[in-house]
Amino acid sequence: MTLLAPGLSTQLHPSVTSRIPNELYDAVISHFHADKPSLTTCTLVCSSWLPRARHLLLTSARITRHARARSFLELISAPRNLGTFAPVIRSLEIYSSARVNPKAHVQRLPALKRVYVSCVARYFGPGKCLQIAEWGAWFRPRAIQLTDLALGHATLGELLEFVEMLPEFEALRHLALIGVNWLDASLPSNEAHGEMRFPDIRSLILSGQSIHLVPYLSAHGVSITKLDLRVGRHKSDEVLAREAEDIHQYMCLLAPNIQELDLHDGSYQG
Repeated sequence: MTLLAPGLSTQLHPSVTSRIPNELYDAVISHFHADKPSLTTCTLVCSSWLPRARHLLLTSARITRHARARSFLELISAPRNLGTFAPVIRSLEIYSSARVNPKAHVQRLPALKRVYVSCVARYFGPGKCLQIAEWGAWFRPRAIQLTDLALGHATLGELLEFVEMLPEFEALRHLALIGVNWLDASLPSNEAHGEMRFPDIRSLILSGQSIHLVPYLSAHGVSITKLDLRVGRHKSDEVLAREAEDIHQYMCLLAPNIQELDLHDGSYQG
């Protein structure tokens, strides 16, 4: 191991470094958890520091271009990288310009906790509806471990089918559906899923037809503490009045648990 100081480089003998507990190394590296330049330096200290620093340095991946999506998939799929990059990435964001089906990326990231996918219509083609079964195939391999799930600007099938899939996401705490159009946004009476156990979702970010999830989840025992509603622009007075009435109803339902409420006039830019 080489210890660096301003103007000084000292090579420590293995007989010295072997007596230093690994917990001490972990404490030193963890101290720089929010300092990427220092974490990058830690990866160069010695081979034993590399995986420790990488675990903090490479926690998220953001894909905005198609070429980068291919390159990233090749990187995490390469046999020599199976035990290095893929196991440390816990957050994945795929944006519209990437034009990529996220299924392969999700399957190759075993530690994934947070996923955001925007504008999947760019991949499937304009006006193409994404069936819930196909959507579920993307995320099912990581369903029991995902804590954050967000989908933006897409056309999906039935909201009911989506609701019926939610219990598989046992660890889900934050759900966002922004700019999602449903071919059928109707939900059954509360009694229809009386025995269904939903995840303990605490935060919802919703727009459009997806806001119907608020009273439904609340009626099934989900204690929502943070609600973010995106209200569209350029609506008639009648529609705005109806939305205001719905929001008032939601507040009455959530009153015992709600801690934060955000209302936005305008579309979400993902």
